[in-house]
Amino acid sequence: MPRRLGILLPLLTLAARLSLAAQVLPSQFVEDKTIPRWVKREFVTSHLYRSYSITFQMSPSSIRGDFNGDGRKDYAFLVQEKTTRKFGFAIFHGRGAQSLHTRITLIAAGKTIAELGDNIHWANFWRTYPRDAAAGEVESKVLVPILKADAIHIEQKGKRRGLLYWDGRKYMWHRLKI
Repeated sequence: MPRRLGILLPLLTLAARLSLAAQVLPSQFVEDKTIPRWVKREFVTSHLYRSYSITFQMSPSSIRGDFNGDGRKDYAFLVQEKTTRKFGFAIFHGRGAQSLHTRITLIAAGKTIAELGDNIHWANFWRTYPRDAAAGEVESKVLVPILKADAIHIEQKGKRRGLLYWDGRKYMWHRLKI
């Protein structure tokens, strides 16, 4: 009997975790094969699902790039804070082989970033802006900062746009003219 329990207990634990993930994650998130399993796992194990919902209101539903300049692929998702209903992004930073935890950065969704604010409900388009795309050049009469990593281009078509970029210590917002 103890031997059966030793086999059965891990299987029951795994089944409970999968059931929890199915209950808290949108089916699009669970079924999307382009989203790595480690990102899905970290969303649940970090307990982000308690305060944030992943939304699929923009296309693409997720973007990837090296957003903090460490040479690893990071993934960003649109999220909504459950109590305030404010929108923002969750960036899952790729981790090294020896790392125990994944660094997750929340942008907006109730957390203020200078000039960007705490809610990006206005955004209807986003994409990865490659590090070398226009570093130090002028785009629409505004100097684009020299980027240390890929940036996230966020836009409300025809009205407002800018770059969310890593300055080596934190994420910054750089508004671009229309």
